[in-house]
Amino acid sequence: MTGPGAGGGSSLRSDPTDDTAEVIASARRSMFAVRKSVVNAPQVAIQSGTDASENVKMLTENAFCDLYMGWGIDFSRSKSERPPAFVLIVEDSDDVTPLEIALTALDSLQVKVATNGRDALELIKQHHLEVAAVITDLNLPFLDGFGLIAAVRSHAPNAKLPIIVISGDNDPTTQTRVRDLGANAFFGKPYSPAAIRHTLENLLHAP
Repeated sequence: MTGPGAGGGSSLRSDPTDDTAEVIASARRSMFAVRKSVVNAPQVAIQSGTDASENVKMLTENAFCDLYMGWGIDFSRSKSERPPAFVLIVEDSDDVTPLEIALTALDSLQVKVATNGRDALELIKQHHLEVAAVITDLNLPFLDGFGLIAAVRSHAPNAKLPIIVISGDNDPTTQTRVRDLGANAFFGKPYSPAAIRHTLENLLHAP
């Protein structure tokens, strides 16, 4: 993904009058201020009688804060205020599935469900910074699983988003097709929710 961190707490300035050269020059000036603060910190410490390492830390943090604020990055939202990450299950059923139950115990992750490919794609577009993974069936209304995977992978920030397919179609050519589209794993029905959870955890922690 590109842009700010996965929590979505940062937003870049969207002023269309900003000039690239000006932004670069501003960044260089700010970085010079950071270096100057660090170099001068021990002398400041001697004059004030404080610990030099603490001065380095304090002045560096202040300088970087000024740098980021100058770029229009918002630090006002704490991590706890940011939308939590979630796993999106795409299944054409309103019933709570064993898979959904198995995934609710994942640390720091919520579970959301979309009952068709079109709604799933819209959710991913609107919340791409919070989507941690997608688990999808292939037989879906409006937009099937093949189309969903292709659409997700066509968007560069989703290049590494884990995608797991679950399907009653156990034809080997189907498995090859979804992998060629960019799916990370395939599970035929009936499937083991525990096995899917294990695979998902491995994908989420992969480098």
